[in-house]
Amino acid sequence: MSLKWLLRQVKSEEGQGLVETLLAASVSIIVVTALVALGVFALRNSRQSTYIAQATQIAQAQLEYARSYRDSNTWSQFLTAFYNNNTSTCLTASHCYFDMLTSGLFTTGAAGTNVSPFTYYIISSCPSPSPATCSDTSYNDDVIRITAIVSWSLGGKTERVYNTTDFTNWRGR
Repeated sequence: MSLKWLLRQVKSEEGQGLVETLLAASVSIIVVTALVALGVFALRNSRQSTYIAQATQIAQAQLEYARSYRDSNTWSQFLTAFYNNNTSTCLTASHCYFDMLTSGLFTTGAAGTNVSPFTYYIISSCPSPSPATCSDTSYNDDVIRITAIVSWSLGGKTERVYNTTDFTNWRGR
């Protein structure tokens, strides 16, 4: 082997190390970007799952407050408080929530300032087959359907959890 031949071989491979380095850097950037995107996606899903669990607990608590109020009063008192407290209604046309902290009664509007980031309320309707008999003035119905709705915003999108149950005049009083 001559020295001239060796020098020609080295000169023909000039710049190849730079190409390999650029290629390795590009692959590394793509992999890191994919890992960051995966991490952001996992965090968002984790937060969403946490919010769904918390919202389900709030909805269940609203229904349990209503159930407790129903069980500690007569059916007529329950319906009167539910439909006519502060001249409000919890029918589907508007909504209310069970205010355990201050009055212990149904209150018109949506709550949630103390349970950030959630807003919650309940609405009522009459289950089939007689939805026409459920109204502000009709207290003879032995069944009303109550739905607790909890909403929150995540990533500019409003999400909701619904929990529905039928309340009955199970004691017949």
